[in-house]
Amino acid sequence: MKQVPAIFIVDDEQRMCQSLTAILRNYGYQAAYATSGDSVLENIGRRNIDLVLSDIHMPGLDGFELLEQILSKIPGTPVIMMTGDATVDTAVKALRKGAYDYLKKPFEPEELLKTVENALQQKLLLNRTRILDNRLKLSERRFRFMLQNIPDMIYTLDPAGRFKYINDPVAQTFGYRSADLVGKNYESILWDEDLPYARWRFNERRTGPRATSGMTLRLKPGPRQTDDGNANGHFSVIELHATGVYRKEKTTGKACHIGTYGVIRNMSQYNNVHENPSDAKKFEKERSKVLSVIGQDLNDMLSSTQGITSALKNKMQSSNPYLQLFGLVENYIKNSRYQVRRLLWLANGGKLDDQRLGVKRENHKVTFRLKSPKASQVSLAGDFNGWDAEKNPLRKDKDGLWVTTLVLPAGRYEFKFMVDGKWRESLEDELTAPNSYGSFNNVVNVGET
Repeated sequence: MKQVPAIFIVDDEQRMCQSLTAILRNYGYQAAYATSGDSVLENIGRRNIDLVLSDIHMPGLDGFELLEQILSKIPGTPVIMMTGDATVDTAVKALRKGAYDYLKKPFEPEELLKTVENALQQKLLLNRTRILDNRLKLSERRFRFMLQNIPDMIYTLDPAGRFKYINDPVAQTFGYRSADLVGKNYESILWDEDLPYARWRFNERRTGPRATSGMTLRLKPGPRQTDDGNANGHFSVIELHATGVYRKEKTTGKACHIGTYGVIRNMSQYNNVHENPSDAKKFEKERSKVLSVIGQDLNDMLSSTQGITSALKNKMQSSNPYLQLFGLVENYIKNSRYQVRRLLWLANGGKLDDQRLGVKRENHKVTFRLKSPKASQVSLAGDFNGWDAEKNPLRKDKDGLWVTTLVLPAGRYEFKFMVDGKWRESLEDELTAPNSYGSFNNVVNVGET
């Protein structure tokens, strides 16, 4: 069922309030009014308010003071200011304080309805963008956590340390069936001698840098485990990465611990990879599959979000207070798409499939210059040439600068100079800007990213 927007009107002229209420109700909105700012503040905590129409000049709490109070109590609520003596200074002051727009009295019903409709539509789009942005950030953290560890086992625990979920490969890798472990305490699969070290690690409550990362433990062999991939035939050596999972309570806003999320790598199996070339190829193939699927999903989400955000931003007027916010969101999405492209480049063995990504890549000439008069040999390496410094030696020009020009597809590239056989980590002011594609500090942006 579609929710009807609720609009609150505040004006010290009761007839004005009644007239606006009748118009808005006639067009399907919920509408209520008050003749003082104090009455509005009393209603904020007791009812849902989607938009406020407020007069500026009122006895007691005036419109500007009311605007500040509303935005502090319910941020993101659009407030449209009304006044009978609108001036440029008044309008600018209202917009600077966070008002969505202002109307000069008297105004036509059509102008009122159009302004209200635009304000509510923008609020809806901002809410959707905020929700999507939060989901993207959450997905990014989870995917990064998985990709950095490439697990043989993924698990979640409840607050009591009982398994809630285990992925299926646990049977093949460690000899357990996931269905047999769900509901059991994690201690049931740990090597007895490692239990004192594993407590509060396997069932981690901490998050961020303090969470467990890279801890070595031993697991008991499962009933279906063979000696394949088990170095000693008695236990499996694992590397543990775990983090606490929390949910924000709606009533109090406090974070509530709801369990643990962890990934495990079978280090015995991983060590065998380096000894057996066929296992190494299999390992790389499986890793590429994981990276490719995750990267493609992320790219599809970001591509849709970028299109919506750019379209909304282009329709906004330069005076719109949310224009800067949409610009930041747009840049964030562009940077995220670049990271996804790098992920897919890695997953495809260094070959980026631009057709699948929907990216048109144009080539650009980029000149790299380095001022290093005492150097006898300078070369350039980066992710555009596989970090092979021998591929791009620089030559000295007539001004004594070391120079090379490359033709690169549009993108963002990291690079370093090698001077007389040593990497230059910091270039400071010795580096000159390559061209109009942007200056760099060990990073060059070529064309549109």
